[in-house]
Amino acid sequence: MTPAAPPATGWLPRAWLPKSSPMPAAFSAQLDLIRWLAALLVCITHVRSIMIADYTPASGLAGRIFYFVHGFGHSSVITFFILSGYLVGGEVLQSLQQGNFNGRAYFAKRFTRLYAVYAPGLMLGFLWDWLGARFFNSQGVYTHGMDAVMVPFDISTRLTTEIFTGNLVFLQTLVVPALGSNSPLWSLANEAWYYLLFPLIAAACFAPISRGSRLGCIAFFLACAWFVQGQILLYFGVWLLGLVPHFLPRPILKKGWPSLIALGFLMGMVRCHQLDFLPMPVPDYLLGVLVMIYLNTLSHQKSDTPRFAPVHHRLARFSYSLYICHWPFALFLAAVSQHYLGRGMQMPFGLYSISYYLAVLGITYAFAWFVSCHTEQHTPTMRRRLSAWLGVKTREEIPQRILP
Repeated sequence: MTPAAPPATGWLPRAWLPKSSPMPAAFSAQLDLIRWLAALLVCITHVRSIMIADYTPASGLAGRIFYFVHGFGHSSVITFFILSGYLVGGEVLQSLQQGNFNGRAYFAKRFTRLYAVYAPGLMLGFLWDWLGARFFNSQGVYTHGMDAVMVPFDISTRLTTEIFTGNLVFLQTLVVPALGSNSPLWSLANEAWYYLLFPLIAAACFAPISRGSRLGCIAFFLACAWFVQGQILLYFGVWLLGLVPHFLPRPILKKGWPSLIALGFLMGMVRCHQLDFLPMPVPDYLLGVLVMIYLNTLSHQKSDTPRFAPVHHRLARFSYSLYICHWPFALFLAAVSQHYLGRGMQMPFGLYSISYYLAVLGITYAFAWFVSCHTEQHTPTMRRRLSAWLGVKTREEIPQRILP
């Protein structure tokens, strides 16, 4: 008996989905700029917290400016969520709208994008933390924890096979803590689960699949949502905000600068703790809405490619490697300096400590770039090989944007 063919349309009509067109080079360059700036803000926030003591009134005006700039790490992570929703979610919408969404192709793309850097990054982070705890723990940061450097726990107890394996399958914050000192890995768990949750519900709504497959997608989505619950599910709404610009036929604002000013003002309010009276994650959702409006405006602007577009592209190319690798590596460098020179961690604010900080920041950036050259920049090759193994035909990747 011949099995029934899947329906020609999904549960909801594909006409509801936005149409696609190539992403303008100028907009692509602007996204690159946002990516590397967000990664920079995360990195400098964390490296500062390791090396330079927290603000005191004695720091003066220069200190106020310095500490103010070095406090936008969390806001930058929220920006990454919006960008991810816009790009990854938009790609899913595009495939569904064109009727060529392929689960295996999507898996190959997302798996290689995540693991090309993530698996080596976990191993390198484990190595730096183990070396630091074994040989350079004179400050006690690896065994006693230090609130001042955002590691109020015994790092050495988080260097186990169980925790490594849990992080490898993105179970940090759910079943195990983040590996070693690398607390920033919490957001990677969020991302990985969003990559699974969104296509499940999107395919259930729009893919031309059988009723059984549709019910299977919904059941799997509900099971995953029940499993992650809490913080990951709470911030899924922030990630979904990145999809909104795809459905807007025209820009909310004619110019990008009003939304950029509002975004900067809100980030400043959060940085100065003026919104602490609001329950979390309300400030993050407000921030997400403003980032979404800014992306919506940029995506509709017709402008020339920025003069420094190649620079933005090169810096953005290793932003993922920087995010994964920066914390344990910078902590290790500071611990080595503290061990041999008696300085390098929690130094008082001043020219001397800033010089140390800039040196470690530069070395950390160079290390992340080196890692990316051997991992992140080989993602297309890895993707082609995995796609061939899965029997998926690949095509040249063309930056896309979704338009109504």
